[in-house]
Amino acid sequence: MKAWNHASASQVRTYRRCNRKWWYQYLYGLVAPSSPAAALGSAVHKALETRIKTGAWPTDAKKDVLSIAKSGWDRVPMPNNPANVEKRFSFQPEGSPVPIIGFIDLVCPDTSTIIDHKTTSSPRWMKMPEELRADPQGVIYSSVAEKLFDFSYPITFRHIYYMTKGKRGSAATSVTFFGPTELVPGLERIVETVKAMAIDAKKTDPLRVEANDAACGDYGGCPFKDTCYNHREKENKIMSLDAFSALLAKGKKEVVAINSPEGPPPAVVEEEPKGKPLVEVLTDDAIPGADALIQRMDEADQVAHERSETTPKKRGRPAKGPFLPDGRPVAKLKKGELVSILSAMLEGGDMTIHLAKPEPDYLIAPTLYIGCIPRRLGPGAIYLDDFLLPYQKAVADDEGQAHFLAIDFGKGPKLVAAAVALAAANGLALPSELIADRHSPCANAVIQALAPHYAVVERLG
Repeated sequence: MKAWNHASASQVRTYRRCNRKWWYQYLYGLVAPSSPAAALGSAVHKALETRIKTGAWPTDAKKDVLSIAKSGWDRVPMPNNPANVEKRFSFQPEGSPVPIIGFIDLVCPDTSTIIDHKTTSSPRWMKMPEELRADPQGVIYSSVAEKLFDFSYPITFRHIYYMTKGKRGSAATSVTFFGPTELVPGLERIVETVKAMAIDAKKTDPLRVEANDAACGDYGGCPFKDTCYNHREKENKIMSLDAFSALLAKGKKEVVAINSPEGPPPAVVEEEPKGKPLVEVLTDDAIPGADALIQRMDEADQVAHERSETTPKKRGRPAKGPFLPDGRPVAKLKKGELVSILSAMLEGGDMTIHLAKPEPDYLIAPTLYIGCIPRRLGPGAIYLDDFLLPYQKAVADDEGQAHFLAIDFGKGPKLVAAAVALAAANGLALPSELIADRHSPCANAVIQALAPHYAVVERLG
């Protein structure tokens, strides 16, 4: 296990996608194998760094690396101070348990601009401006520019994209923050994520860290999925062994020899249950007012018994009354549980005992269902396709297209997701239950944008 003493933008992004993948990489010490695309991106970054610092391209760089780096050179502001290249920072926002560290590719104090170089195989992987606004990197880097580098507003965060396949070219996406009110909400959400990371960092068993099965296939497959699978298999075997041992112990019986020379076995005397009966515990001496409550429970039980004698019997075994206000039958409660519940009822002045099981109020934490549907839909439930219709139409109109899927380079779904993310960041009242089909065109991008706004995320598969 590695000591965890800092966070970063990439850590926050990884943790939000899959808690367990983050744990494997930053706590367990597993190393993801380097891909050719990642190696190429690092080489391009190095070439650009050398060009800005020395004013000349590196002589030892490969031809394709130089051609990629030069394709976006006209987007890099010059001249620039070499000290502003690969600017290291350590920033601990208020409430964060650990500092957040990182390196900024290029800092431009004169224009209050932060630049991050990105290599990509296709324009469709470019982030839209509103995606950058909600992205942990954009929020953290812009906050650092204000707090540590004394940038004045407006602050611009820019991605310069260098195309690695096909015809060489570049593109840029920028987002501008005009004041701290645009940064603070995103930074507060990042601090909450870091707090959750600090809790999981104390865990030594990966199976106690939540996994997101929907992320197993990201970017060609999670590099730690085999380790994750092996840990799950080990847990299943242990659970099976424990269950078998418990069953075996339960089935064991003492074997007594017939006609034993020592004589018959001694009679087994059952011990009286320890502790006082429940009725003796629930007295006015222990809990003031308990006697009156017990009397009402007895009366309700008698009425329920009389009703059951005259009511035609139905199939199944319905729970017998009386019931507590939350619908639980009193007979099913444990002693300690009943004592605490009755104490709370007495303190609140609620002496209501129901003869019939009350219908519970439908209260549910805001929940995002991905690939599954709840058994009971609440009044605020809505399907993702219906929820996105106005955003899809607005995006299509803005781009001058009849349908959002007709937008060039397949950017339609990402533009829709960006519009939804912006609305959510500005206080959009989201549905209490949102049901998402992952096969919908916008689903993946929208789910990634909305998941942090929901208290509960239920996934299937």
